[in-house]
Amino acid sequence: MLAAVSAMVAVSMSSCGGPTSTARRPAPRSQKAASGPPWTGWLTNTLQNELLPIDLATGKLGKPIRVGEAPQGIAISPNARYAFVADSGWGGTYAPSYSVTPVNLVTHKALPAIRAGFGPLMLATDAPLGRVYVVDMGALKNGSFYHMVDGTTITPIDIATMRPLAPIEVGRGPGAIAIAPDGREAVVTLAGTYYHPSHYAVIVNLETGRVTARIRVGEAPQGAVITPNGRWAFVSVTGWPPNPASSGSAGFSFTHTVVKISLATNTVVARIDVGKAPFSMVSSPGGRYVYVADSAWGVAGQHFAITPIEVATATPEPSFSLPAPPDALAITRGGHWLEVSSTIDHHGEIISLHVRGGKVVNSTYVDVGLATGLLALTPLGSQSS
Repeated sequence: MLAAVSAMVAVSMSSCGGPTSTARRPAPRSQKAASGPPWTGWLTNTLQNELLPIDLATGKLGKPIRVGEAPQGIAISPNARYAFVADSGWGGTYAPSYSVTPVNLVTHKALPAIRAGFGPLMLATDAPLGRVYVVDMGALKNGSFYHMVDGTTITPIDIATMRPLAPIEVGRGPGAIAIAPDGREAVVTLAGTYYHPSHYAVIVNLETGRVTARIRVGEAPQGAVITPNGRWAFVSVTGWPPNPASSGSAGFSFTHTVVKISLATNTVVARIDVGKAPFSMVSSPGGRYVYVADSAWGVAGQHFAITPIEVATATPEPSFSLPAPPDALAITRGGHWLEVSSTIDHHGEIISLHVRGGKVVNSTYVDVGLATGLLALTPLGSQSS
């Protein structure tokens, strides 16, 4: 849920990694790589209600595609022909939103909006079941982040028909969803809201539409990822930022923990210290690492970084620093490039990190000149057929 907040203020919450002394800083812009990966990045521009295509190999920006109010999450269909964009409604009048906008990636045209969810935030594709799942975040109350009307559901959309299916009740304040490789099970984090926080992640059987387990993980869990072998889930225990209006009177603050969950037993098997306010996460395709991003949003003196966690041992590797807070992470199919959308002072960029063995060996930057949102990838040219 905090990802939507970050779009409003052009800053997002993600996970930091380890102490500054161990952080490795990417190559400066004067030494950036000649080109990035041969992939297209699809970036939501929350403040201008657009989806922006970016040729990551050349850094060339494509023509923006108009979508709904304050777009946030984005998911790509299994055949890479469609993107689904969550119209969060967290912009303008902050009126509640109930729509997801599909975009034809061949024609670069938005299709009629699908009425699905309540304040759609994050999205995830379930390829085996042919669905996209929408996290129903809720809505601001009186335009305030600290006062919200919670969502309580996730909503499946059938990709073939572009029609929503019956919502699934998961609990108050869902923040993110991760779907197992077989498409049958999902992990949904329940962050709650600032004055009514939650401490749980739930396991959902996507075939029956029922919650099968409720796992206590810590304050306001936000991000979630499932490893490619389907054995482990990682959940970022983010906490909530201090409320300037109340001087943090609710008693909550950012945490520095990611938990590892066994999906065989639905229990927490490790708690991992990764820095301040962990949020966005992505698994390497081979499953050796989970990368965690941290923006330390609103925390003075914090550096911005990404930490690799070795999955087998639940051990954080030395982090590598970023020049600005990371909003979202995506990784290429071969796992050689880690893509980061980042915004500071309403100015955004895409950072391509060439990774090898959990270490950054090169980097390149694409200046997009606007506040970034969330990010998805398709292989370059995959939409032309």
